Amino acid sequence: MSTSGVIAIGSEHRWKGREHHFDSYPDALGATLWNIYKGHFQENLDKMLNVLLIDHQGWSSIIGRDWNLDPGYNRDNAPSCYCHGDRNEKLGWITQDDTGWSWVYVFDRKRRLMKVLRPSRIAGSNWYVCETVYLDEAEMPLFLSRGGY
Repeated sequence: MSTSGVIAIGSEHRWKGREHHFDSYPDALGATLWNIYKGHFQENLDKMLNVLLIDHQGWSSIIGRDWNLDPGYNRDNAPSCYCHGDRNEKLGWITQDDTGWSWVYVFDRKRRLMKVLRPSRIAGSNWYVCETVYLDEAEMPLFLSRGGY
């Protein structure tokens, strides 16, 4: 069974994003988001979020993929999106009102941070922040490298 997540923009209270189907744990998807932000996208958050959220409708997996290749479903070692390659799906946005996701990674463009959210068991609240990742830090936070546990 896969561990699904969401890559999103906004705040912990109001966000919209796209599905990431497999391995959305902090040490997989969270670490990948950190690494591609620092590496492939050279800390250009706007460019990274445009690729992840605007140019593509959702992701099967971006983990361990070669970002020098054009994304597309079922393309060898390319980031696997749902809208290019063997698939051509038009998917809607996922919001804070949608449940059923194991992890949500919400990027705040202005504050240059990523909030890592988990489902909440408190009535009236769908999500809680389990970590705030500051994108301008030099080193990957232990939370992401150790899987958040």
